[in-house]
Amino acid sequence: MEISLHSNQKHIALSYYLSIIKNLIMSHNNPFNILYYVDLYCGDGKCEIKRIKEEYNPPLIDSILKPAKENKFHACCFLNDLDKEKIERMKENT
Repeated sequence: MEISLHSNQKHIALSYYLSIIKNLIMSHNNPFNILYYVDLYCGDGKCEIKRIKEEYNPPLIDSILKPAKENKFHACCFLNDLDKEKIERMKENT
């Protein structure tokens, strides 16, 4: 899905935040080892910026879903989008 440079900057900031949250959740002293994440406009799970020819996964996938799938912690993600096709592609991409 093509995104703007503004969205890219938002993803960079979000990736730093999610990295900190992930580390807190994975710490041994944390009694809460689950993350709840809600995104009402999740898109299709791929980000492409044509102006600079860059493609990447959104921060949710790299920072949260991959480590959670490796059983490092529990993640409960509520993902939705207005476009049903984007939701189907997100399922394929994650």
